[in-house]
Amino acid sequence: MVVADAAVFIAGVEGAEFVTVREVIEELRSTDARLRAEVALSSGKLRVLEASEPWVSRVRGAAAESGDAARLSETDIKLLALALELAEREEVVVMSDDYSVQNLASLLGLRFMPVAEAGIKRRFGWRKVCTGCGRVYPPEHRGECTFCGSEVRLRRKKGRARRR
Repeated sequence: MVVADAAVFIAGVEGAEFVTVREVIEELRSTDARLRAEVALSSGKLRVLEASEPWVSRVRGAAAESGDAARLSETDIKLLALALELAEREEVVVMSDDYSVQNLASLLGLRFMPVAEAGIKRRFGWRKVCTGCGRVYPPEHRGECTFCGSEVRLRRKKGRARRR
């Protein structure tokens, strides 16, 4: 089973049966991508499903733990949750060019395939760090450093990156 991100419809990938979440279809802006999705839906090659809440919560927790939460949209989280849920019953491949989606898919034990980009070579963890004083903040932190007022940015965790 191929779980499709928006890149599948933007690139015009064919030849497989896809599943996706409603939010991916809503993200499609180009007329061509929307038309591809509509044709796939009407021909039965695409099904739109919704992930169950426990799976969405599990993906949110994994994203917070890895530090990917700040880089993932709600659509990305729901797409990965659907893939994780379907992987309980069948073999699943997530098709996406989003590096954060690929990183978290790898951490969750899901297979992934890039669409038009090269894809990730290594998995990374992320954390939020103040650019001024170096304080580390939790993934859900928004805004400036509460100590020095400098910008808080996402940084790759130090240490060896893990091969996927």
